Amino acid sequence: MKKEKSDLILGSLLHDIGKVVQRARNERTRHSKLGRDYLAQYTNDKQLLDHLAYHHAQELREAKLEASHTAFITYMADNIASGSDRRLDQDVETTNYRNWDQLTNQEDIFNQFMTAKDKRYYRPVMLDDRDDLQFALATNSHFSAGDYAGILERLGKTLAVIDYSSDYLTSVLNLLEATLSYVPSSTNQDEAGDISLFDHMRLTAAYASALYDYLYEQACTDFKSRLLTQGSDFYQEEAFLLASFDISGIQDFIYTIRDTNAAKMLRARSFYLEILAENIVDTLLERLELSRANLLYSGGGHAYLLLANTEASRTTIREVEAELNAFLQATFDIHLYVAFGFQAFSGHVVMGDELAYQQLYRGVGRMISDKKLSRYSAEDLIKLNQAGKKQGRECNICHRVHKGDGDRCALCDALVEISPALLENYRSDSSKKKFIFVSNQVNDLPLGFGMYLSVTDHAKLPEGSTGRFYAANKFYSGKDQSHHLWIGDYSDKLTFNQYAEEAKGIKRLSVVRCDVDNLGQAFISGFKGRYNTLSRSATFSRNMTLFFKYHINHILRELDAKATVIYAGGDDVFVVGEWYDMLEFAIKLRQDFLEFSQGKLTLSTGVGLYPAKMPIAVMASQTGDLEEAAKANDKDSISLFTEAYTFKWDDFIERVWNKKLVEIKQFFSIFDKKDKSFGKAFIYQMLTLLRKSFDEVEKRGVYKTISWAQWAYYLTRMEPKEQEAKLDYLTFANQMHRYFRNEQDARELMLALEIYVYTIRGGKNDDTDR
Repeated sequence: MKKEKSDLILGSLLHDIGKVVQRARNERTRHSKLGRDYLAQYTNDKQLLDHLAYHHAQELREAKLEASHTAFITYMADNIASGSDRRLDQDVETTNYRNWDQLTNQEDIFNQFMTAKDKRYYRPVMLDDRDDLQFALATNSHFSAGDYAGILERLGKTLAVIDYSSDYLTSVLNLLEATLSYVPSSTNQDEAGDISLFDHMRLTAAYASALYDYLYEQACTDFKSRLLTQGSDFYQEEAFLLASFDISGIQDFIYTIRDTNAAKMLRARSFYLEILAENIVDTLLERLELSRANLLYSGGGHAYLLLANTEASRTTIREVEAELNAFLQATFDIHLYVAFGFQAFSGHVVMGDELAYQQLYRGVGRMISDKKLSRYSAEDLIKLNQAGKKQGRECNICHRVHKGDGDRCALCDALVEISPALLENYRSDSSKKKFIFVSNQVNDLPLGFGMYLSVTDHAKLPEGSTGRFYAANKFYSGKDQSHHLWIGDYSDKLTFNQYAEEAKGIKRLSVVRCDVDNLGQAFISGFKGRYNTLSRSATFSRNMTLFFKYHINHILRELDAKATVIYAGGDDVFVVGEWYDMLEFAIKLRQDFLEFSQGKLTLSTGVGLYPAKMPIAVMASQTGDLEEAAKANDKDSISLFTEAYTFKWDDFIERVWNKKLVEIKQFFSIFDKKDKSFGKAFIYQMLTLLRKSFDEVEKRGVYKTISWAQWAYYLTRMEPKEQEAKLDYLTFANQMHRYFRNEQDARELMLALEIYVYTIRGGKNDDTDR
């Protein structure tokens, strides 16, 4: 990367650092001057420092900069980013831009999302990768000058030791995310303060680098005239490109395996696809000489990037797409495929044209969908047909034919070898460093583009190699350090068999699958009217990633769950573990997500119950059907064990988990000691009568059961003779009578009884299928 371009990106990333200085020292000097003077302690590069000193119109007009100085690009990029960020608060129609509070804290990104509710605020802290995710609170606790001084000190420690070159662009991005994620960009009290200084600065750098490429392709070097003097006209130019890709075939790739260590293999295959996607992102960015600031979102085999609207961008996208699909076809036949889409847009679109902004995302999505419908060219089809039947052995994990002598293909062999290093054992060591190394060192885990995957506990390039490092769930700085990756990697390193054998009660494991309801629509139009901006979409995406890829580890660790995260994407979750732990996890995940999103987004969840010997593909498919049943129940629902047990989430938690199951546990905790006749046989008979009543519902179409007499007779017959026990029993029996009369209560009772009986089943002679 040319020094001029790296100076521009670094200068754009750091252009507003003076706001931190201003707030820490309570100075009234312009933040542009404060920022320039602050960074001058660590570098004397005038070209770079000029971006901090001159990124406002008045300053640029007064400065004696050459017309070709890239500070004019930072100025325009800052204007577009600010124009996307800054919106008057929901209760404000006009402002005099004098209502400032330097120590105000940042608002929750969900404040302006969907319907407006009470405001929430983040605490004045940094994003610490050793702690859990911060949830916004209704109470507003302002920053102090000391809080900002601490941030400034943290910034200075890294800024003092880095080299101000393209080798350290990602280190600066990591530093800014760690320190400024909860620092508001604007402290104007008339504006919505839901965009962090980090998100504003990274988007400014993204726009700046795209503008640089766009203008140079046009051979324009008079940036002053184009961007300052005639700047109002430039906002209408389609200088930018929104690009996206989507990987198809992910679920089949992950689940079509047979292996005794399925938990480890599933995670390894899911992880491989995560890094495959990250390698696509970074290969595209490297070829275009851009930084990770240009990545708006990545997760679940999907990504959005902000690029320049140039022929070089479009050509590079097509080359990356073709090159990767050739690799995927040669390595995985037709099982994996990547499709790119892109569309040009102007600064005006992201600064306030809501309709055009929505159409921008829809246009990119249509291009990807069209490509998926016609994946292969005539030439590709000829190659596929000419390949004929492959000769060799079938891999006993992925079932692909390979030429080796062993039972596994080279790729699956390598995934088996790498799997122990991928899973964090939170019971033994949660502080162990883990780096993902993507390099040109040839091994059996190819990623395409001549790059290969390995995992290491250090971040030093082997001699003679080229590549990049990703730090897992940690912020690091240093040369060749690539972006950190938030990864849902919790595992206690147990096998599927161990999950079942160590289960509470019945020897079963559970699969939890869930995703966010209507996320695609929420992403495009969740922010209404003037708040529907690129900066809010990018901030929303980053927060969703933090929840599903970072916070999920803390949930499982808090529960001390016997579990393995198979994948946790931007909105999609698949976790396997001991069955009762998985029920607690599903509830905790849903309740936390409700709090995190202010109740504005919901989850649909499927929970399957299986013996360890069940093929994982079957478990995945059946739990996926349960997840779909939850979605079909007007979403915000959970489907447990069978589609008949599909409930709204609140009903399940409040009426089943916290009420009926608790009442059943309390009753049997008393009668286990008083009267041994109230054991599993008693529960099974209750379940038999309940199921019979629902069999009648299917025949009669209405819950008006004739089984009531049998139910009443059975509970009356079981009444104990001892007076003390009789009173407890009658209280319980009367409640059961009330539940039996109502269809919803009866179904909830049936599930509660099943959950309870599973907790007391176990052993070789008591492990029959349900």
